[in-house]
Amino acid sequence: MRLIFIAFTISLFGSGSAFADGHTAKFPNGSCAGPEGEVSGSAVTGCGYAGDSGFYVKPDANMFGANLSGVDLSGAKLKDVNFWDANLSGAGLSGAELVAGNFYNANLTGVDFSGADLSKANLWGANLEGATLTGANLSGAFGNDNTICPNGKGWGQEGSDCGF
Repeated sequence: MRLIFIAFTISLFGSGSAFADGHTAKFPNGSCAGPEGEVSGSAVTGCGYAGDSGFYVKPDANMFGANLSGVDLSGAKLKDVNFWDANLSGAGLSGAELVAGNFYNANLTGVDFSGADLSKANLWGANLEGATLTGANLSGAFGNDNTICPNGKGWGQEGSDCGF
């Protein structure tokens, strides 16, 4: 079963990003060169392995359907990342660079986006219930009637607190 999952992950993310079995690098320290890149212990590059999830994250990564619930990605440089249908519930994304990120239909319940840059982010159908958006840049971010705001109300509904 594990071999099938590894093959699926490699095909899903393409060459250059793969399952992190056995690698000791932890996000956010590491090389943007991918899993085979050398880890830099001093420079924060915004690339690396997302906790114990087995996923290598970097700008432009395809994280479609990934389960990153509870993972700390604070300060990550994840511009243009595709989080379509991803589960990021309870994740830490404070101060993260998420410009033009695709969060279509993503589970973002309880995510800490404080101080994050979500400008131009696609939040169509995303569930942000309980998320923290304090100090987040939401300029140009957009949602639709299926987007659920932090206070549990739908985007565009009276009293919703999406902020975009």
